[in-house]
Amino acid sequence: MTTSNLESDRNLLFGILALQMDFIDRDQLIAAMNAWVLNKAQPLSEILTDRGSLEDEEKSLLLAMVAKHVEK
Repeated sequence: MTTSNLESDRNLLFGILALQMDFIDRDQLIAAMNAWVLNKAQPLSEILTDRGSLEDEEKSLLLAMVAKHVEK
């Protein structure tokens, strides 16, 4: 898997987990995903926090979960 694909997978997993854990709602995810598709240099986690959809603590928790999942 290329680095680009891995980063895309991480961003998608981050978004799905945020939604499933009720940290964000469906509309927030869709809006952030649209922004991310236009600028993949900015991680989805940053887009969500920059927009005020996600708190820093929630972002940290989700990033740790994504990293653990990828590690396994």
